[in-house]
Amino acid sequence: RVERARVLLLRGDLSTSEVAELTGFAHQSHLAHWMRREIGQTPGDLRRAQPPG
Repeated sequence: RVERARVLLLRGDLSTSEVAELTGFAHQSHLAHWMRREIGQTPGDLRRAQPPG
């Protein structure tokens, strides 16, 4: 689930809430918790690390 969420977040066309819902997390905070635990980055960290465009 975390890897699928990572891919969706990197696409950039869905909000973090939408990604959480699509990947089976009850809340975006649960997604953030599991992403930090599994890949060491929150959704916001991941998006900020992306180059613009």
